[in-house]
Amino acid sequence: LHDALPISVRRGGGVPVFLPWKPKHAAFWAKHLDGFLFTGGGDPDPKHYGQSMRPECGTSNPARDEFELALLKAVMDTGKPILGICRGEQILNVALGGTLIQDIPSQRPEAAVSPPYQVLMMTCSRLVMLKATQVSELRPSSL
Repeated sequence: LHDALPISVRRGGGVPVFLPWKPKHAAFWAKHLDGFLFTGGGDPDPKHYGQSMRPECGTSNPARDEFELALLKAVMDTGKPILGICRGEQILNVALGGTLIQDIPSQRPEAAVSPPYQVLMMTCSRLVMLKATQVSELRPSSL
């Protein structure tokens, strides 16, 4: 986990709570916490959106996938706020029935580009201010 994430949560007035990957506790956490940040990491296993893993992809983390999918379902039932960053956005998409492009270079070669990139981030939250930033690395997968 990148150190900036819990610091940003604190700066935004929250208290970061790191949860164990235990799907049986998902409903408890959904009930007792106020908001949920799903962070970056490896891609969700394609089996969760009806595909087989492509050879270009790395390994998945089944324990994390199962927990995050269970937690997302429980949190969505409460209507509490959810923010997904990188993998977090992917797992949210999968939980809502979406799929992923597992490997952009092999599946969508026309979309593959080389870094660096200019990205403009805009949000209405206290966590991120409007700013331009340069990205030197991109995920090989996409929504």
